[in-house]
Amino acid sequence: MAATFLVAAALDVPGLAAEVIAVAPGPVSTRVEFRIINETDRAVDASRLFEGNQRADRSTVAGLRAFVLPGGRALPLRRDARGQCRCSRDVAGILPRWHLDLQAEFAPVAPATRLRIEIPHFAPTEAVALASR
Repeated sequence: MAATFLVAAALDVPGLAAEVIAVAPGPVSTRVEFRIINETDRAVDASRLFEGNQRADRSTVAGLRAFVLPGGRALPLRRDARGQCRCSRDVAGILPRWHLDLQAEFAPVAPATRLRIEIPHFAPTEAVALASR
């Protein structure tokens, strides 16, 4: 089953759009890949836009959330032994008219599970069907 590709405009950061590229289940994690698109003529500092709330989450996309549908059970973000997220790190600026491809890993789910993906500053993307790896 192929992932649903949905584009959403930013709610509070003018000129940015987000696109879920793929959601792939695996035996130890569910990988979510997404793209942030800068539609403006100026660079955008994205270093703090997607951070989580832990000290180790600076300049990462640890603020990304995934929920199983129906019901809304949150999937935990995967972390390594040092507590750092298994996600894109060292997120910086987005050049004018360019994009960043980012990813995060969550707890595993069965193939064909439907999820709601929440990217900070964007409306949630509902019911993303998972692609097989």
